[in-house]
Amino acid sequence: MRILSSPFGFAHHTWHFAVLAMVFAAGMHGYSSSSSSKSSPPPRVSVPRQRTAPPPRPAQPATPFNRKPQQPQRQQPRPLPAPQPQRPTPNYSFGASTAPRIFAGERVVNTQGGGQRIYDRGGRLRFASANGMNIQRGPGGARIVSSIRPDGSRVTVWPGGNGWVQHPFSYRGIDYARRTYVVHSVQYSRFYRVYSWGGQRFNIYTPVSYYPSMYYWSLGRMWGSPAFSWGWQSAGWYGSYGRAFTPYSTYYTPSMWLTDYTLANGMDAAYQQDQADGSANEQPAPVVPVPNDVKNGVNQEIQNDISVLQRENQQESVGQPQNSPAGSVAEVLGDNRPHTFIAGEKLMLIDSGGTECALSPGDIVQYTPPAPAPNAPAVNVQVTWSKGAKDCVAGTTVGIALDDLQEMHNHMLATVDHGIDTLHTEQDAGKLPGAQGVLSNAMAHSYVLAAPQSDSAAQSELNAQSQEADKVEQMSTNQ
Repeated sequence: MRILSSPFGFAHHTWHFAVLAMVFAAGMHGYSSSSSSKSSPPPRVSVPRQRTAPPPRPAQPATPFNRKPQQPQRQQPRPLPAPQPQRPTPNYSFGASTAPRIFAGERVVNTQGGGQRIYDRGGRLRFASANGMNIQRGPGGARIVSSIRPDGSRVTVWPGGNGWVQHPFSYRGIDYARRTYVVHSVQYSRFYRVYSWGGQRFNIYTPVSYYPSMYYWSLGRMWGSPAFSWGWQSAGWYGSYGRAFTPYSTYYTPSMWLTDYTLANGMDAAYQQDQADGSANEQPAPVVPVPNDVKNGVNQEIQNDISVLQRENQQESVGQPQNSPAGSVAEVLGDNRPHTFIAGEKLMLIDSGGTECALSPGDIVQYTPPAPAPNAPAVNVQVTWSKGAKDCVAGTTVGIALDDLQEMHNHMLATVDHGIDTLHTEQDAGKLPGAQGVLSNAMAHSYVLAAPQSDSAAQSELNAQSQEADKVEQMSTNQ
């Protein structure tokens, strides 16, 4: 027997319900006394009640990233991009394995041994190659020297004598590389997994350790709405680039915290590069704040990077490292979505109008589909924010070699990985409210055991390559 509530309202028919309840109770008593030993529970009675509005939620910043935490699930690698119709050849950057594009009015000199020199319309040396070494000169005379040696090792020298030396090694049939960076005479190492695609070999950033639970949590909501003090006002870069962006007032997700961390890291790297190449005393260009839509794009890319790190660590946690496309430009260009990249080192470029410009650390570009053909040497991107001066201005379309685009992607992966480690440390120190059940000790990746030692002679190798580049450029001025 089921009793329905009256459609005319509960308030005017209370005595009806009382009578019906008495009749129902009597009937049920009679039923239970005549039934067997197994008794059924009494049916529930639907009693209408007045609903109250839920309390208002606290105000949140207008971002698309305030979302519910996702359930942990193993993500499958996205398919590689299918060949696309060849687009016009972009004006691209060039690394150690690619050659520059030649523009009308430039003079080209081929030298013995397969070397080449390119002089711009003003007669200035823009590019030179000799003995497996590429020399690039950009706006203001900044120089980048890169080379690939017969044993597979690589050397890149940035302006100011900073740079890195990379040595290959193998582990369980997978090619890796250990890269020793030298920045202001301070050395540190990063590791890379080598992945082949479209006839090219790319170095993909690979973490040396991982936190089993941090990645799932980093893709969810924050621990609350803590007020966090960064302490940037005393940093050297803040005076030059502090106005470039405004930190979030409240961190509702870990990715928002990591977004501000990543942008500040780029500003600091730009300041350090200014000190290295001697442009710190120049009159700085007015700093334009990073637009909100550009910052939102950085936030979305950081969430993608957390997913990449999560998949890399899932493979390691089960003891089955694989040479997958995770973290490669092959995967990024193959998902048919826009992507944001942040420069981690100086790049010499030429825009679509044939004008030289550069990207320096912290500059932001966006890639928009369709993807280039797998064997294309470069891809077109649009500069969405830069620091001005000699940098490519926002709105400029430039072509970037896939090798350089991978390095930009590596920079973001490494920064996010280090940011997660910092986030873990800040929680342990009590500066941020901890997430119960999330904090855990770091687990080391097994491939690190097979890695060569850090190159203690890296600074000497950088100096030697710089001196060799000086000789090549001296010969070029005599021609």
